[in-house]
Amino acid sequence: MSAALKRKLTALTCLICVIVTVCFPFHQGKAEIIDDSRASFPQLLGSGEDHSRGLALSIDTVLPRVVTSADQVKLSGTITNKSQSHITAVRFIVLTQTGPMSTVTDISSYLSAQSPAGYIAWQENQTISLEPGQSTSYSIHVPAPYFSLESPNDWGPRGISVAAYSGELSGSDRTLMIWDSGTDIDPVKVSYLLPWTSQLTTRSEDGTPAHSLPLLRSRLLSLTQIPGATLAIDPSVIPTHTQRRPQISPDTSTPSGEAAASSSYFSLTPEQRTFWSQLLQRSSSFIALPPYDADMGLPAAITSETLWSLIRESTSDLSHSLENIAHTVNTPESASQHTPQTNETPSTAPQSTSAQSDRKNPADTEPESTQPHTSQSGSTPATQKSFIALPHIITDVAWSPTSFALPLTQRMAKGTTIAPRGDLRSDTELIGASRVEITPSGTTSTQTPSTDTSTVLTSISDVVDLMAWTPDTTEHACDQKQVITAITALIARQNNPTEKTLFIPFDRDTVLDPELIDRLTVMGSQRWVSPISFDDMRNTSPSSLARPAVPETPPSTHKLATAATIGQSVERASTIFRALEDSTSAWNMLKGPVLSAFTPTLSDSSQATQSLVLSQKVNKWASAISVESSTTINLINKKASFPIVVRNNLPWAVQLKVTLTPSDPRLHVLSDTLVAVPSQAAATAEVPVEAIGSGNISVTYIVSTPEGVVLNNATHATVRMRASWEDAATAVIATLFALLFVVGLIRTIKRRRKSAQPADTHDESPQTSDCLCLTSAQDTSESGVAQGNHEQSNGENL
Repeated sequence: MSAALKRKLTALTCLICVIVTVCFPFHQGKAEIIDDSRASFPQLLGSGEDHSRGLALSIDTVLPRVVTSADQVKLSGTITNKSQSHITAVRFIVLTQTGPMSTVTDISSYLSAQSPAGYIAWQENQTISLEPGQSTSYSIHVPAPYFSLESPNDWGPRGISVAAYSGELSGSDRTLMIWDSGTDIDPVKVSYLLPWTSQLTTRSEDGTPAHSLPLLRSRLLSLTQIPGATLAIDPSVIPTHTQRRPQISPDTSTPSGEAAASSSYFSLTPEQRTFWSQLLQRSSSFIALPPYDADMGLPAAITSETLWSLIRESTSDLSHSLENIAHTVNTPESASQHTPQTNETPSTAPQSTSAQSDRKNPADTEPESTQPHTSQSGSTPATQKSFIALPHIITDVAWSPTSFALPLTQRMAKGTTIAPRGDLRSDTELIGASRVEITPSGTTSTQTPSTDTSTVLTSISDVVDLMAWTPDTTEHACDQKQVITAITALIARQNNPTEKTLFIPFDRDTVLDPELIDRLTVMGSQRWVSPISFDDMRNTSPSSLARPAVPETPPSTHKLATAATIGQSVERASTIFRALEDSTSAWNMLKGPVLSAFTPTLSDSSQATQSLVLSQKVNKWASAISVESSTTINLINKKASFPIVVRNNLPWAVQLKVTLTPSDPRLHVLSDTLVAVPSQAAATAEVPVEAIGSGNISVTYIVSTPEGVVLNNATHATVRMRASWEDAATAVIATLFALLFVVGLIRTIKRRRKSAQPADTHDESPQTSDCLCLTSAQDTSESGVAQGNHEQSNGENL
């Protein structure tokens, strides 16, 4: 190959490389990867982009976090040499803004380097020797007066930046500094809400996700020590393990069989007993979520009142579970020292709702063990624990994470609805109050709350994301805590005291780790922050700022259609349960599948599958009450009891009302019949009817609840009415009886007449004989009369 050709090929290769570089720059693909990896990076912390030119600088600590005029500010962090040359000295310049920030946008704009860094407040040279790729720490101390902290009204957050220069190399980083001038401040009322559901996790010491129950319990106990923090508890995460309590016979040391079978108790392991006793003691209130954290927004949006009542009343399950736990932890351990211990650790996975209903009510157990026993001197024994009261259980709260809409606020008019984070946020830069009053039409009411409006608690999504985010570097952790403090300062600087509230509801999948506890402590420890309870938060003054209207329907039309199908199944099941003698166990059997179908984490297909399974179960129950078919029935009486055999294949006894509907008015039903049918058995109902005429008609058997809700009307029968036969038969029989009576009467009269004639003839004969002859004659006469009577009698029989 010639040298000229080689030069041409080389030139062509360079041209291709230039074209590819210009048209398809490599940094664009790299930027997309960075954006994807930082999808969860809080927006309030800025873009997080690296603006270094050979030097990478980070601010890891700002001490103190809140600066006063007499403080000395310490800025420390890490500097890294990203160049290919060795550096020996670095010049540090500290820049700060001249005044406080006023909006949340100012914070993210400054941290993203979209606004000026400020004026130079301090600069110094430091001898730092760094080889390429090497890092070291730095520290800068700046007296507070250099930051021009003069006017007391200019307190609050302001941007601060550290820039490093070494020759042509440079790098910088930004964060926030909060100045407290000591001026009088109306505090910001802050309240936190953390859901304890099956999705709640924690982190181990090495930072990896952990589902360890002991570790999670430790984090929950730490959370209860944070002022203003409230737990919203799903009852399905509470242990439901029960055991039989053995009774010790007076003369033996072994449990008596019958007594042991008659008593049960709520079993807790020693670790569980310790955890629950501390949790109940440290908590003032809990919010009750429906079992399985069922989304209340979907049932509220459909027309099934029974479904809404079911999910609304299920919030009382938490009270029942905690009552059992409180009773157990208040029972002295010595009272159950003969009780077998269990090593089972309850899972945070949802438990069966029917199992929850079988828990022992504290009122049914031994009452003397729930109160501390005292000695004769009035002192409490050292082994007896103090009585632990049950915290206040709040049940009038609806927290729908995905289906917040107008129907939910309308149904919760007498309670409180928690809007998803970011919903109903004000269009202005001003951070409005957390409480919002919503009219029946879905608009914001800026007037005094009334009975026509419903209370909704709103939140700022950026703040919730910031509080829940776990930083991956010390630099981000520093920025996070500074911004958290700055947010509360911005709200405190607002002139309207009624708008100074901040409600922070965490997501279901929040990671409860020590860092989250630390962030809550940082926010609540400032002097312009006043942590309050959930009850106090929903009773604060409502916002006077206009908010967007509440959506008319939930966003997912597919889930809404599935909810309507579930509602139809529940309505149909309710008609069956009205016939049960005791419907409690039936409702408990139905409640679990219904509520689990509304778990927010379910996909559309999974929810549709559960809806189908539920519908099939209800259809099976509906077909369990049937009427045994019969052949053609002959009815020859005007009035009769019509037998109808009803079979009950349900696992519960039923009380049914049985009747029939004739196709012709010639058959009239006198009254309905109530019949009790045991489980898996059949019973006969006698329905009184009256036939007015004759003919063949069709009747339909109707089986319904005592209230009249029809359960089965699919069985028919043919009836042959012969009501005239009864009249004819009656006339014939009456005639026969009359004839028999007349014949008998005539024969009786004739017999009496014939028997009287011989006696008359004897009386008329002359009395001429003497006494002896008379006697002989009489004997002869009597003998003759008897013989004559005998001859007459033989003649009638013949």
